[in-house]
Amino acid sequence: MIDRSEDSEPFSLGEWLDVQWASIVASDTDEPDAEMDRILDSPVVSIRFAAITQLLGKLEDPSRDLLCMQRQAQSLGGGSVAWDARSLCKSVVVPWAQRHDIGLGSSLDPYVNNPLRRARLDDGSPVRNPQDWQHLVMFLAALQETGEPKDVERSLLRFLRSAARRRAKETVVYPVPNRISVQQLEDLLHDFLDDPSKGLRPLVVATTVLRIVGESLAWFSRVESQALNEAD
Repeated sequence: MIDRSEDSEPFSLGEWLDVQWASIVASDTDEPDAEMDRILDSPVVSIRFAAITQLLGKLEDPSRDLLCMQRQAQSLGGGSVAWDARSLCKSVVVPWAQRHDIGLGSSLDPYVNNPLRRARLDDGSPVRNPQDWQHLVMFLAALQETGEPKDVERSLLRFLRSAARRRAKETVVYPVPNRISVQQLEDLLHDFLDDPSKGLRPLVVATTVLRIVGESLAWFSRVESQALNEAD
């Protein structure tokens, strides 16, 4: 459970996620987690959003039922309460995922998708990829049964670490183009033009510059040069 006492600083779930994510990204996240990796690697976008949203909601308020998604849902009992997961996902999880390019999916309101437009995750409704959904339900049901806030927090951090590993694998490293300073360019041109060439080397430089400018700004359709025999 996250501390929301009156003596604490103003509370924000988004800020809490920011802090945890920054810490995880800066640490070693290479060790696999088969149970959580399966959730993150699922092709079903709704599963990824449901996992982090349900965990975050339970972490915010331990009295919430991990498998409930709507206030009118029937809770498992034992003091647990039903709650609205859609608003939490839309207002907190989606902006956070977009801000850090987490790669959970592009939906701006995931809980309007059919698999999440129901009262409970374990209501037995037919869904695509049923084995992936069953894996998520069993994972959350086990946490709900223990009812330990520390277990929920550890699971949420496992989710973030798995997401960090997943994002690292998908990161594309672009080659950095070679660059030189203006002074280096001037020195190279000076050395190149310093050798006698009967005007050929200055012609090469001028033609190249005009071609680059023409292609970049679409000023010229073609730049040509011709043979010459002139003083440098």
